[in-house]
Amino acid sequence: MIKYIVFNKFCELLNVDVSKFVFPKKVSHHSVFSAIAASDITINSIFEIGTCAGSACEHLATKFSKSKIKTLDLPTNPDDSYAVSKLSVFNNVIMEYYNSTLLKEKEKEIFDLVFVDGNHFHPVVDNDVLWGYNHSSKMTVFHDAVKDKSSDVLDCLTELNVSIPEDIYIISDAVTSVIIKEGV
Repeated sequence: MIKYIVFNKFCELLNVDVSKFVFPKKVSHHSVFSAIAASDITINSIFEIGTCAGSACEHLATKFSKSKIKTLDLPTNPDDSYAVSKLSVFNNVIMEYYNSTLLKEKEKEIFDLVFVDGNHFHPVVDNDVLWGYNHSSKMTVFHDAVKDKSSDVLDCLTELNVSIPEDIYIISDAVTSVIIKEGV
């Protein structure tokens, strides 16, 4: 079931005392990652779809410094030089370059957390969302889960909602959504 919540309620869901650390006034997926890192959920491996300029992966690598992180982007990423310079300082980050439509063939591993922030339009987003859900053992985070013309993420999550047992939490003040796997 899709549940719309605000960031503070998400922190409550994770048993994170939001008063113990400072979040920026504008809630973002970075805040969501900080809340997950502050929770009791152990995250040893992360896969990110959509490196772009590397800011999300840099945040992940900092917050989850002991986790193995793979980040994927297109070989034609125009922001690649920024990403390489940001991420090359982290020993726990591996950068890969190929189209995410090839994930089924190239990546068989299951990760504790998958962050999906690649192409936001059908049919590619459908592939990324489904792959992310099927290859996360604890949690899947989706960026830009909004009802607007610049993203099909929410439509895809609505379709996925019918076939999965977990709740999909749309963190409305962060335009981010999270699926927490059962048993976590």
